[in-house]
Amino acid sequence: MTLRVKFLLFVVIIHGVLIALAVQIMRTNAPLFIGTEVLLLISIVLTVQLYRGFVRPFQLIAAGTEAIRAKDFSMKFVPVGQKEMDQLIDVYNHMIDELRQERVTQHEKSFLLERLIQASPAGILLLDFDGRVEAANPAAERCLLLPQQELLGQLPAQLPGEWGPVLSSLQAGQPQVIQLSGIRTYRAHCSHFLDRGFTRNFIMLEELTQELIRQEKQAYEKLIRMMSHEINNSIGAINSILQSFSYYTGQLHPDDQTDFSEALEVSINRNTHLANFIANFANLVRLPAPSVAPATCTIWYAPFTASCRCRAKSAALPGTGTWPRATVGRAGLSAD
Repeated sequence: MTLRVKFLLFVVIIHGVLIALAVQIMRTNAPLFIGTEVLLLISIVLTVQLYRGFVRPFQLIAAGTEAIRAKDFSMKFVPVGQKEMDQLIDVYNHMIDELRQERVTQHEKSFLLERLIQASPAGILLLDFDGRVEAANPAAERCLLLPQQELLGQLPAQLPGEWGPVLSSLQAGQPQVIQLSGIRTYRAHCSHFLDRGFTRNFIMLEELTQELIRQEKQAYEKLIRMMSHEINNSIGAINSILQSFSYYTGQLHPDDQTDFSEALEVSINRNTHLANFIANFANLVRLPAPSVAPATCTIWYAPFTASCRCRAKSAALPGTGTWPRATVGRAGLSAD
C-alpha cells in the first residue's frame, strides 16, 4: 500500500465520520448541523490543497527518477513558489547539471583516448577480463601482420609466429625485446588499468628497427670519420717520405731512374686517391647519380704499367699499346 493510498483512505474515513455525525444532529440541532457542514466543506477544501501539495513532490521525484533511469540529463524543473519544493527542485537541477557535465567530460575523454590509440605509432592490444584480445589499433595490425578480425578473441599465447611464446610469458613492468626474421625488432610491454573497478591488461608493441638503424648509422659515421682522420694522417706522412726519395733519383743508374721516378709517382698518386676516397666516403650522404661517358681504359690501367714494367721486361712478356673502350661512370665501368 503506497503512501498516497494511505492518505486518501485516512481522509475518506475522517470525512465519513464527520458526515455521519452531521446526519445524526441534522434533526435535533439545526444550527450545529449547519456549522458542521461548513466545517466539513472547509476541511474538504484544505484536504484537497494539502493533497496537491503532498502529492506534487512525489510526482517530481517520480519524473526525475524516470529521467535518470532513461539517462536523460536534459530535463530540469522550474520553481513552483513553495519553499520546500523550490529547495528540492534546486538540488535536483544542480545534480542533473553535474551529471550532464560529468557525462560530457567522460565522452570527450573516451573519444580522445580512442583517437590517440588509433593514431599511436605503437601497437596496442586491449585485453578483456579473460585475457583475450578485445581491440587492436592499426599499428598492432602492422606489427603482427594480421587484420583486427583475426586478432579479436584470441589469447596472446595463440598468436602465430614468435609472438605467441613471447607474449604468453610477458609480465607487467618487465618489457621484452622481440627480434623477428631479418632486422625487425620490437619491444613488448604489458601494463594494466581499471575498468568499472576491475583490472584489465593491455600490451604495447614498440618498433625499434628504425631506432636501431639510426644508432648503427651514427656509430658507422663516427667510425668512418675516425678512419678518415687516421688514414689522412698516415698517407700525409707516407707521401712526404716518398717525395723525399725522389732526391735520390740522380744517384741511381740511368736505366733505373725512369722506373724509379714513375714508381714513386704511382705510389704517391695511389695514396692521394686513397685519401680522397676516404674523405669522400666520410662526407657521403647518399650515392650520387652516375655520370656515364665513353672513355678508354688507359686512364684506369696506365698507372699500373710503370710499376709492372720491370717485372714484364725480366719475364720477356710482350706488351700491347691498345686498350678496350668502356662506358665509365662514378660508380664503376662497363666494357663495350
